[in-house]
Amino acid sequence: MILTVALIALFIYSIPKLGLLPLAPRFILLGGGLFLLIQYKDRFIEALSHFFVPLYFYFLVVGLLGLINLQLRDILIPLEAVLSFSLIFVVLNLGMVKAVVLTRAVALIILLSVLWFFASLVLGGVFMQGRYYLYSGELSKYLIGDVELERATGLALMHVNMGYQICLGLTLSIFLYLAENRIWKKFWLVITIVMIAGLIYVAQRSTIPAVASVCVLAALLGRKWKNLILITGLLSLSCVIIFFAADFEWGKVNLQSRVENVADTHARIGWQIAALKVIASSPMGNLSGGLNWEERSVEMGADYSYYGWDIKAVHNSYLGRVINYGWGAGLLILFVSYLFYRHVAKPILSTQYSDSKYKLYAESSVYAFIALSVQALFHNASMYTLEPASWVAFSLSCAWAALLKKESLHGCNGALNARG
Repeated sequence: MILTVALIALFIYSIPKLGLLPLAPRFILLGGGLFLLIQYKDRFIEALSHFFVPLYFYFLVVGLLGLINLQLRDILIPLEAVLSFSLIFVVLNLGMVKAVVLTRAVALIILLSVLWFFASLVLGGVFMQGRYYLYSGELSKYLIGDVELERATGLALMHVNMGYQICLGLTLSIFLYLAENRIWKKFWLVITIVMIAGLIYVAQRSTIPAVASVCVLAALLGRKWKNLILITGLLSLSCVIIFFAADFEWGKVNLQSRVENVADTHARIGWQIAALKVIASSPMGNLSGGLNWEERSVEMGADYSYYGWDIKAVHNSYLGRVINYGWGAGLLILFVSYLFYRHVAKPILSTQYSDSKYKLYAESSVYAFIALSVQALFHNASMYTLEPASWVAFSLSCAWAALLKKESLHGCNGALNARG
């Protein structure tokens, strides 16, 4: 369990993206994960059977294109996806207690990153130096690498990745608060407040509609709506405080300035409209390598004047996948969404497993994944780019669905045997 949590931490913090071959932490992650999975061959095979077939096809295409273009990152993505999914699935399915511990551990991994962010913000010094040590190698490959290294950010490659971490951590803490009792319930209430503070000062505005959407969904499904109103009230009150009482900037921008930046919001909407037009005229996307987003987006009306005509990506991960891989990728995303709803979200969020005292823990993972999926509507990363927080939430959700199903079947068989 400890090694598994450490590997998940490496994955979420994006540390595996650094280092020289073959000593990069990424390979430690893959090697460690494979070593653990070999110890549980039967469960490993079970995990592979729960990995959605369309995702096998999708990641195979990504890997083959990476091989053709000699892109090591894309070549490794299929292996990372399958091994990380299987690792989480196998460990969580060792039993309900381990499942609860692993779910809590993911939230605590995010908490550590948020605390690192605040320490970097207030103290700087060794915390910023630690960030430089961990991430300077990878960030040196980007034009904005120096800027990113100077920003107070938690344990994440780029500041935008903190938005995904906050989304995962805040959603998990809210629903773990609903699931727990006694001291753990008080603990998650405190952590929720810390996560809300992180949301405000990390200033990734897309986290607000993402988390709010699942709170509304949970309320509509009748999940302890009084508690959800309390949490939503805390979130709203915190945002009001920062809007009217905070006069200072943390880092480059704060949440207030981001939300009030109408020009930026208008430009991003324009990019997505342009992306839809590009997609409509390019059924094969960029599979052949002939689609130039910079040229085509401007032709379709994208406005980059606010950024000095520095061309930006579409800022919608799903549209970005369709631009890269064509209409087939769009159909695949819709099919995977249906499979997740049919086999994971619907059973867990309905009354199917209402007799299980662990149902609310499973719900926390599903709601976290839904929130992160909403967040991907406003950014370029998602489970389809193997964004760590999204992929961990997806893996947790699928593993919980399988575990609750087994618990339910075991209970039915036990009842039948008793009658017999």
